[in-house]
Amino acid sequence: MWVLFYYLLYCFITDAFLNHVIYLESNSEFLGFRIFTIVEYIFIAYYLYINISSATYRRIIIWVSSLFLAFCLFDLFTSKSNTFDSLPAGIEGMLVIVFSLFYLFEKIKQPNSLFLYSTSGFWIIVALIIYFSGTFFLFIYSQSYFNDPDFQREYSLMIAIFNILRNIIFAIAILIKSDVKTPNPIVQNKKPFDFQP
Repeated sequence: MWVLFYYLLYCFITDAFLNHVIYLESNSEFLGFRIFTIVEYIFIAYYLYINISSATYRRIIIWVSSLFLAFCLFDLFTSKSNTFDSLPAGIEGMLVIVFSLFYLFEKIKQPNSLFLYSTSGFWIIVALIIYFSGTFFLFIYSQSYFNDPDFQREYSLMIAIFNILRNIIFAIAILIKSDVKTPNPIVQNKKPFDFQP
């Protein structure tokens, strides 16, 4: 939960004033977005890494994240400062969705997965999938249309809607006590070779 807290704190600080400070210092409207994409991905990938127990999935996250972050840094230093980071944001969205599916697949295979919805991790993953699925095409289109005032209004509205939805689901996750493991009554009460009804 601490990773989630720091991620949300960073989102708030970025939206409140960090993007404005970066713009004043660099005279680039999109540099803040590029930095945000990198830091946001680090928080989310780290959260998924510490909550996935499969060694194979964890190695995939490390290798793919290393390649993605190298690409983001390359893009940061070689792209024009007046363009939206559409490609890194789109790739980030796809990676987060795939890694979230790793998490869900792993949890569904566990014997106590009957009550998966009662864990905070499930709701965090649902929030991430909804947010990144909803904003994926928006980020892709931003490369070409961000200078259009109509698109900027629609972009701001859609981002606000998905941020609110993500934060509401995160609030649900925080309210659920993830420490309390709900035992699966079917698995808990069943003894080996017990054929009595």
